[in-house]
Amino acid sequence: MGLISLSKGENGAAHYDRVFLKILRGVLEEVFGKQAVGVLLKHMERRYNLRWEETPENPELFAEFLKKVLGGSSSVLESVIVQRLRAELDIKEGERLTDIKKMRRIFIERERQ
Repeated sequence: MGLISLSKGENGAAHYDRVFLKILRGVLEEVFGKQAVGVLLKHMERRYNLRWEETPENPELFAEFLKKVLGGSSSVLESVIVQRLRAELDIKEGERLTDIKKMRRIFIERERQ
């Protein structure tokens, strides 16, 4: 299991979402810098009506946003995000951001056991 542990009173879904957003922000800031990420996220909210905290439940829309912004390079960024998420949450499935819902479901089911 990764380094980010469950917070007191946190369920599997909330934990997954928190870890996903932390990894996502970290990768975006590594690539674009903190200030540019703020601008990107504001653009995402205005153009795609997607708020940051809704991203784990709407990975397809976020992937579409990345593709519009980065073109073909978005697949490299997606791969980094998914690989870090898989490592942190010890999930074997998932290759792309479009697999995030499946990964989230697998993690939640595993945490219930």
